[in-house]
Amino acid sequence: MTGERRMHFSVPVLAGVLLGCSDPVATECPGVSTPAIEVDVREAHTNTPAAKGTTGYVQDGAYVDSLVTGVWPDAVPDSATTMVAAFDRAGRYAVVLWKPGYYVWLASEIEVTVHRCGFANTVHLDAFLEPLR
Repeated sequence: MTGERRMHFSVPVLAGVLLGCSDPVATECPGVSTPAIEVDVREAHTNTPAAKGTTGYVQDGAYVDSLVTGVWPDAVPDSATTMVAAFDRAGRYAVVLWKPGYYVWLASEIEVTVHRCGFANTVHLDAFLEPLR
């Protein structure tokens, strides 16, 4: 085996070469966009979905983005639990939620990184809203 040379390729690079792609990253990176922050919003005592009627935002320095409610097309009415914001953006975020009849919910120092393909490595948070007494 002396003098024998072996070539090693990663599977995505080899696939890119075989398929005629000049950019191996293009074969690995789907065209997706992901939120930096995803918050599951529930009522603290009943664990029922509570995103409907909740307002919120994320902030990283001067950057601010509203949290929006995500509901799947076949979801049960009033079943929204998820709110998302800051698509494809790295940062260190503060997250603020408020809903009438509940205490304000806060989270801070939430670190989000971006995948080498450019989409956010989504951080999932659970927010249990406490009713005012």
